[in-house]
Amino acid sequence: MKGIIMTESAQTKLAPMTTSVAKQLVPVYDKPMVYYSLAVFLLAGITEILIIVKPKYLFHYQSLLSNGQHLGITISYAVQAEQTSLEESIVLAEEFIDHEPVAMLQGMSLLYSTSFSEKIAASLTANKGALLFVKEDAVHSSPLAVYDEKATTLARHVLATKDTTLHELYAAKHALQIVTMNQAMLTFDLSAPAGVLRASQFIETVQQQYGCYVACLEEIAFTLGYITEKQLLKLAHNMENSAYKTYLLGVLTRSS
Repeated sequence: MKGIIMTESAQTKLAPMTTSVAKQLVPVYDKPMVYYSLAVFLLAGITEILIIVKPKYLFHYQSLLSNGQHLGITISYAVQAEQTSLEESIVLAEEFIDHEPVAMLQGMSLLYSTSFSEKIAASLTANKGALLFVKEDAVHSSPLAVYDEKATTLARHVLATKDTTLHELYAAKHALQIVTMNQAMLTFDLSAPAGVLRASQFIETVQQQYGCYVACLEEIAFTLGYITEKQLLKLAHNMENSAYKTYLLGVLTRSS
């Protein structure tokens, strides 16, 4: 299975923060927003990831994440000038998807729960079709969805006929499964400053209470065996002095 992060998938009210900075690079507590999206995929065992970005922000993402090799994964990019439909994003990523199952994450949502990654991983061996995660108060909005290998073909059909949607097609085939997110599956709307603040306060509380960082990509990659202890040490030493660097060095100390 592959993963796609749609960084410009929603209208936001983050200006002027996003006047010259990509939405997904706005910090949520101590990390860029995109780290939390990537963490969901890494924890699910997804190591081939496509990030859809606006042309003017491509260099910013590449400067931060490069090709993912430092994390033992593969990150590639697709350019999309304007916010478009889900179906158009899938067709844009057709070459990347290459007739494989794909998980798609709306970039302006922060998801916190092991259940998300567990359910994505479980869907690798589940029945064919689509799996949508929805909130009880927003059943028509899905921050995270998993599609089978037919997604590209069906998305092309939707764009050609313009008389239905991808999810309606899956539903008509009795191949649409909906997971209503419970209290243990937290999601934060990051499309407005208040949501970013709430998410930041939550991450701070969790990290201080448990002593573990949320969405620390280097730690996740090391724990899952994507990178070695030597590689993690190099990543930590190359960072500027910060609490994040100190934490990574602590990860190494605890593992030895």
